[in-house]
Amino acid sequence: MLNNVSPRILIVDDEREITEILADLLSEHYNCQTAGSAEQALSQLRQAQFELVISDITMPGMSGLDMIPHVKQMSPNTVVVMISGMQTVESAIGALRLGAFDYLMKPFDLRQVEAVVKRALEH
Repeated sequence: MLNNVSPRILIVDDEREITEILADLLSEHYNCQTAGSAEQALSQLRQAQFELVISDITMPGMSGLDMIPHVKQMSPNTVVVMISGMQTVESAIGALRLGAFDYLMKPFDLRQVEAVVKRALEH
């Protein structure tokens, strides 16, 4: 962490409970903001720099997968980790092909979430 500034994480999910759980878990060590949609997340990315975006794949409107290229274009150094309740290898491969760094499955193992976030930020 440069200059003792906490890395900024944007957590995107249309389920408020998910964004709250992740923000509560991660805010001890990171500066977390949340968004309820991909469109809201892209608006926040226009206003501020984030080191990491954690986003649900399936959301009303623009999906998390559709958001990845926009994030990469707007902020090439921002790492993207996708979340999904879809338990398929295909959805994971699709996210990685679009530029996601890693993939988390719902329901979460909170230790795994912390490990993935740490790896993504060290990347």
